[in-house]
Amino acid sequence: MGFEDKGSFEIFTTIRNMSNDTFDEALVRAFTDEVVKKIKKRIYIGWQDVPREFERIKADIELITAADEFDSLNLFENSAVIDQIMKAVTQSYKLN
Repeated sequence: MGFEDKGSFEIFTTIRNMSNDTFDEALVRAFTDEVVKKIKKRIYIGWQDVPREFERIKADIELITAADEFDSLNLFENSAVIDQIMKAVTQSYKLN
């Protein structure tokens, strides 16, 4: 499907599965790319075991959901989606 890695696919799939009838594939891909780009700048070996880093990445994702560019996805303040995205991030981007 043209995703960079499993994490990108998981984030995209999470949003697609939680979206309503107005799913915008191009916008969700752009959102996913933005999230992954931000995550990759932050991660290091063991980041997922440091609560502060986990919260920073979660805050970064929340900021991206609040961006005007992604407003129509209705992800801002949707804790269920953000929790699912963080689950995918933790599983797919942990470095040992």
